[in-house]
Formats: sequence, C-alpha cells, structure tokens
Amino acid sequence: KKFIEVLGIPAMPQMVKEPRSNPYVFFKEEEVPGGWKRDIKEYRKKHPL
Repeated sequence: KKFIEVLGIPAMPQMVKEPRSNPYVFFKEEEVPGGWKRDIKEYRKKHPL
C-alpha cells in the first residue's frame, strides 16, 4: 500500500499477482467513516507484552 501511495496512482486489481495468504486489510484512520479512537492502555489490557 505504501508503494502505491508513493507513486500517487490508484490501486487496481491488475496490480495483484496472487491473493495474500493473510487477507488482513489495513486502513488509515481518515479512511474509516467516523474514524476510531486509539487507546494504548485499553489495547494492552487485551494484549499484554
């Protein structure tokens, strides 16, 4: 995703050679309608080090 951002062109399906084994999708906060609030303390309660 960063590579496409640097190029400044929209992502297209033809740019994908094969599907990912991990279909995780990353979103930026401004891309999500309504956004979300990050709370590291709440995260650490669920995911201790």
